[in-house]
Amino acid sequence: MLRKIGTAQVLAVSFLIMLAMPSAGASAAVRPLASQATTPAQKIVLTNSSGNTSVLAIKGDKVIVALSNNGGTLRWSAAAVEPTSSANPAAPALVLKSETTWPKGASRTTFRVVNYGSARIVATGAPICKVAQVCPAFVILWTATVVVPVVDPPGPSAS
Repeated sequence: MLRKIGTAQVLAVSFLIMLAMPSAGASAAVRPLASQATTPAQKIVLTNSSGNTSVLAIKGDKVIVALSNNGGTLRWSAAAVEPTSSANPAAPALVLKSETTWPKGASRTTFRVVNYGSARIVATGAPICKVAQVCPAFVILWTATVVVPVVDPPGPSAS
């Protein structure tokens, strides 16, 4: 199930993540909401058309980046998480589980959501050229952001 969110929601969730983080020297325990604790892990599949989008995930979810070769014209790299994507680089939001690239250009990379924060996933697509053929010089950058909030956005106040 792909959960697309808008820029305003990403900013709101990012703000909530920053609020939930303990300040330097302080310690705080953050426990998941009951709804998060009982929600089974989901499979989130990102494809070529998912580029430049953000999705919400929870700890335990599997994120699969499946990029097709666009009719044999592009060769995609395995997807990777940018190293500075997580608020805490020592505890990244996503970890790599597997990656595969095929000679005809498609790629499939699987990540597991293991921590709160956000992660920017990137891959590149380059033209597939035959030997002794003039080849266009371009590279396409594919990106998507996975946001793993500490808590669900708050509902209306009960006042």
